[in-house]
Amino acid sequence: MITDYFDWLTTTRGVTPNTIAGYRSVLKGFYAHVNGHGTGIEATQSWYKGLLVSCKPKTIKQRRQVVREFLRYELKHSQNAVAQESLEFLAETRVPLGEELRRLPTEEECRDWIFIGAHGRKWYNVRDRAMLALMYSTLRIHEVADLTMESLRLDDGVVLVDGKRNKQRLVPLPQVVIGLLRSYLKLARPRHGKLFGLNTEAIRLRCNRARDIAGLPIAWTPHDLRRAGSTHFFLRSKGDLASLQWLLGHTSPSTTSIYIRARDLISPDLILANHPLG
Repeated sequence: MITDYFDWLTTTRGVTPNTIAGYRSVLKGFYAHVNGHGTGIEATQSWYKGLLVSCKPKTIKQRRQVVREFLRYELKHSQNAVAQESLEFLAETRVPLGEELRRLPTEEECRDWIFIGAHGRKWYNVRDRAMLALMYSTLRIHEVADLTMESLRLDDGVVLVDGKRNKQRLVPLPQVVIGLLRSYLKLARPRHGKLFGLNTEAIRLRCNRARDIAGLPIAWTPHDLRRAGSTHFFLRSKGDLASLQWLLGHTSPSTTSIYIRARDLISPDLILANHPLG
């Protein structure tokens, strides 16, 4: 059933291999827990309680959604009372608000993450600074992992990014990021395959290590660098939503609007500077 589900996601919805791998990991963990705790609704409830204890709200929401979507697919193709009960239970659950309340890094904290967290002259320090700077330049973590030498067009000041659903976009890079990439190329000289030679999980570990060295909150993830970069760009560009949509690789501007939280865009100085009575 799960194999058929992944085939359906790929052919019908155009879900990328990276996303399929994420779904597979979630469902594998879910059924490993369920099979070890019986087959009734109590096993699903136990799995969800475990998420509440061990995972961040965003992770809880994502994993719950993956399981719910699979259960809906399963019910369309078979009569399963436990799946129905599990789906109803998950539909009634509520994710804590911690993720919405957690603030994003400031510009100074992002610079610390990049230049203090990955400080050093070793080639891997230079590599880590380049990867962090690219994520702060709004690239997704899997987009950084998928970069190749052919992706770089440094003389033109851009990088060719393969986004979701095989959509490509040219992302302009500031001179600081271009300099970091040139420094990395001089030391590492990658010739074939991926530019950084790391998968998404390895990049995540390097990013978290840099975060900890910089003394930043442990709750921040590599994705928060992308979120922070988009928010800081939006503020500096005074609300250029179209350019931000392109940078993020979003199909719809409504997605971009939701992606950046309004509370992170509040700038008293900007409000006062543009107030009609100011």
